[in-house]
Amino acid sequence: MGGTLRKLEKIWSGIVPDYPFEYEFLDDKIDQYYKLDQYFASAFSVFSTAAIIISCLGLFGLVAFTTQNRAKEIGVTKVLGASTSTIVRLTSHDYLKLVLLAALVAIPISYYTMSGWLENFVYRIGIKPYVFVSGLLISLFFSCLSVGYLSFCAASANPADSLRSE
Repeated sequence: MGGTLRKLEKIWSGIVPDYPFEYEFLDDKIDQYYKLDQYFASAFSVFSTAAIIISCLGLFGLVAFTTQNRAKEIGVTKVLGASTSTIVRLTSHDYLKLVLLAALVAIPISYYTMSGWLENFVYRIGIKPYVFVSGLLISLFFSCLSVGYLSFCAASANPADSLRSE
């Protein structure tokens, strides 16, 4: 390889003496492209995880704030004979509608963005619908978990404590 490079440099300097002989190997260039994609994937994973954690904390805080503000309403509902599961269902219903609305907005945007990004590759793959369905199910699971936990805590609390100040 060294002899071939010297011959190429000699031929180059005979044809174009004003420009230096610069070369790079194709496998090194392809490796650079793959490293860039791997770096992008790891950065995307870190920021996606941070965004998911922050959104879950925001949802948890919003539900905690709402259940605290609705403590008297939940206490009256419980005194009037509602079961804990009914109260959990009533408080969770609004949040699940918001998660579904967010998914309705996010799915077309993410499909359009990912399709554009995947078009830059020579060997293309399509985006399967199960990717979006699994993302929606995971979002619903975590939102149900956080909303259900706080709703259950509020529903199983003693109604006399929340109604004492009335």
